[in-house]
Amino acid sequence: MNTQPPPNPLVNAAEHGRLDDVVDLLRNNPEDACAQYSLALRLAARFGHVDCVRALLPHSDARALEGAALVAAAKNGHKECVALLCEHTEPKHIDMALCQASRFGHSACVELLVSQGTPVQSINKALQNAAHQGHADCVALLIAHRGDTVLDIGALVKAAKHGHAKCVFLLMGVSDPKNKNSK
Repeated sequence: MNTQPPPNPLVNAAEHGRLDDVVDLLRNNPEDACAQYSLALRLAARFGHVDCVRALLPHSDARALEGAALVAAAKNGHKECVALLCEHTEPKHIDMALCQASRFGHSACVELLVSQGTPVQSINKALQNAAHQGHADCVALLIAHRGDTVLDIGALVKAAKHGHAKCVFLLMGVSDPKNKNSK
């Protein structure tokens, strides 16, 4: 016996990228779908349905659920969705999205997110994620956006521990072994 409610039509349409259905449901059933806008936006962003994201943005709050839509788009490498959602979210959500994009090696998203004025502390965290996974292209982008700041040793330690030689090489000249703010 299935006790789960049937899937919401708006959520289902957004998840599968059916733009015409999303637009129709937003136009004809706004009160019925209202509670599901944030979930629909998150799923459209997660699967890279940029037109659905664009249609849902005026009706939903991109800041809902700690910026879950932006984080989902960044985690899955959907740069166009990330670009749209950055305009409607808060800096802390951009920082979380940067950490996910760097962890999963989505350099195009990393480049877009760091261009939003990411603080050095967030770059350090993102560097640790990228170095831990061996994403040298993301490491290089993050290093380039650090300014003149010397980074903590955390990213270098993670890269070395996991045998990511290219990341170690990139981090050697910019990491300070005296700054041990790493986990």
